[in-house]
Amino acid sequence: MSDTQTYTLSETVLNQKTGIVAVWSKYASGAVDSDWHYFFIPKHHAIIHPGNGIGMTLRNTSTSVATKYLYINDDIIKGAATNANSPNTNFVLRYILGV
Repeated sequence: MSDTQTYTLSETVLNQKTGIVAVWSKYASGAVDSDWHYFFIPKHHAIIHPGNGIGMTLRNTSTSVATKYLYINDDIIKGAATNANSPNTNFVLRYILGV
């Protein structure tokens, strides 16, 4: 998944029991199954702050620290343009899970 794209969700955030989880992993010329990060976003965020962003700090097994930013709406999630800047490019959004 490109981190600056807009994603239309197959099920809305409000239809989830408690919210969603943004799942990130390492990126090195493609998604790598390591350095996993999981960030819970409560569905209440989509109610009281629709379209507002959430920052997520990620660190890999070396010393690289990245900050990813997602704008959360009930049915759409959009990545910030800064997600494509180094060192943020060391991670990629893999999934959005409903929980």
